[in-house]
Amino acid sequence: MYFGTFSSLSSGVVFVLISSIVLQVLKKHNIQIFNGLFYSGVGIGIFLCSILVPFFISINGWKP
Repeated sequence: MYFGTFSSLSSGVVFVLISSIVLQVLKKHNIQIFNGLFYSGVGIGIFLCSILVPFFISINGWKP
C-alpha cells in the first residue's frame, strides 16, 4: 500500500548519500571540476523523459 512512498523516500536518501560520497572523493582527488557533470545526469534523465513520454504515448496510446 505504501510502497511508492517508501521507494521515493529511499531513492531520495540514497541519492543524497551517494552524492555526498562522490563529492568527497572528487574533492579528495582535487578534481572538483566534475561536480556539475555528476549532477547533470539527473537533469539529462528528466529532459529525456519529457521528450520520450509523449513519443511513447503517441505509439501505444494512453490506457489508464
